[in-house]
Amino acid sequence: SVCVWLDWGLFRCGRRARPSRCGWQAVPLRVREALSAPATGCWWGPCLSCGRGADAAVRREGAPPPGPPSCKGSPVGTPAAAAGWPGALRPVCPPASGATVSLWGGPQPRGPGSRCHGMGAGLRSSSAGLASVQEMTAAERKVIKRLSKCDFTEIHRHFADRAAARRALPREEKQRLKEEAEKLQQEFGYCILDGHREKIGNFKTEPPGLFRGRGDHPKMGMLKRRVLPEDVTINCGRDSKVPEPPAGHQWKEVRSDRTVTWLASWTENVQNATKYVMLNPSSKLKGERDWEKYEVARRLKGVVDEIRSRYRADWKSREMKARQRAVALYFIDKLALRAGNEKEEGESADTVGCCSLRVEHVQLHPEADGCPYVVEFDFLGKDSIRYYNKVPVEKPVYRNLQLFLENKDPGEELFDRLTTASLNKHLQDLMDGLTAKVFRTYNASITLQGQLRALTRAEDSIAAKLLSYNRANRAVAVLCNHQRAPPKTFEKSMQALRLKIEAKKQQVAEAKAELEKARAGHASREDGRSEARVSGRCDPELGSATVRFSLHQFLLLVVSCG
Repeated sequence: SVCVWLDWGLFRCGRRARPSRCGWQAVPLRVREALSAPATGCWWGPCLSCGRGADAAVRREGAPPPGPPSCKGSPVGTPAAAAGWPGALRPVCPPASGATVSLWGGPQPRGPGSRCHGMGAGLRSSSAGLASVQEMTAAERKVIKRLSKCDFTEIHRHFADRAAARRALPREEKQRLKEEAEKLQQEFGYCILDGHREKIGNFKTEPPGLFRGRGDHPKMGMLKRRVLPEDVTINCGRDSKVPEPPAGHQWKEVRSDRTVTWLASWTENVQNATKYVMLNPSSKLKGERDWEKYEVARRLKGVVDEIRSRYRADWKSREMKARQRAVALYFIDKLALRAGNEKEEGESADTVGCCSLRVEHVQLHPEADGCPYVVEFDFLGKDSIRYYNKVPVEKPVYRNLQLFLENKDPGEELFDRLTTASLNKHLQDLMDGLTAKVFRTYNASITLQGQLRALTRAEDSIAAKLLSYNRANRAVAVLCNHQRAPPKTFEKSMQALRLKIEAKKQQVAEAKAELEKARAGHASREDGRSEARVSGRCDPELGSATVRFSLHQFLLLVVSCG
């Protein structure tokens, strides 16, 4: 069985994978024995039980789970005053209030422009949900209408003090905490699959708190409630011992599903989305799926020229649907855009893909930056990451876009006769297993391969090859619009750099002024020496002064250049 950590404790779930060629393998092992066993090599190696590459899972049995961890919200009794409500927090409120203050980063919400400015609306919209779980009493809901009227100073001070104490821990204590976390990972973060010790990707659930979402999510600020055993479905083997739930609780369901790869699942309350405990990306099942994905991209390489010829021919089709599909496929192929999916309004952030682009996301320029037929894209893609790009396109594509934009409002769809499902169905007819996503995989792979060939040489050192790889990887990141999230200290670092740049500019300006003054003095002295030579007199002091001044000028030049 696999032990999975939840914020309320630990539970163990055994699972079995797909049936193997040699039948189901159930080798009972104690946790300590399994963890102390040597590694069995890569996931594509043979099964330990029969020596064949079977898809059998090995069952594990573990020690009883430890008790649940303490609540990490604000301490019970910490004052949180509101207008007309000077009382202290009740025991049920700490997770919500603690998450609020922790997210705000202060005792009050930040102003417009900050990412958590809209948190109050989400919390107010979830007040009905809070009432149903008795997070707020009727009297509290009657008084507390706006979070901006509440004073969370004491709770904020508590979190600040706790963070300071954590930073001030001695090295020995930090090492002890690190060892405890590693021990927990080793004990509950692994399972045995096909005779191999596999790492579990996520064996912890999210604690209760505020939902953040990506970008300007309409449900930002709603309260995520605590996950209980009654919410969890266990997926274990048929002959496995069903893990015991914590005392006083029971599982929602215990099943043995061979067609899925998750170990446990539950539904979170904000978006009604199902969350899973899955294996790590380095595991056998994940590796097999990645291998299959790249094999499809490899097969696409053999037919991509024919597909490109087809969608180019469809640019002049008499059917508007075929034209829109051809132009969209051109952008997916050329710019590595995601296809996009249909979403329910008000349920997720306003993000789009190629097939769901709106008129407001595209601008046409007959000429820009010296290039004809330029298309300007500006929209929010996956995870609310902005995609902005100006790209020259072929003339038929530009003409078709003009046609698609005619008599449409900014909020209307650009490809109004195209959906992601219809596009993928068309691609399936062209090649088995082909979807719009495969183009992104193919173009990223072919770009990396081309950059590595252009930047690397066999005689290069390891450091030079690593630099070339990073540059090639950066080219792929630009193509796929992969952007790193700015760190918390980004603005502070940028401000320090701006101050340094201004100081350097001031030094350069002063050095240039000194240089101009030195040149003027040098010219006047040269004129005086020329007159002395013409009159037949030689002034040794003038000559020595000229030498000293030239040295001074040289030093000024060195300073200004440095």
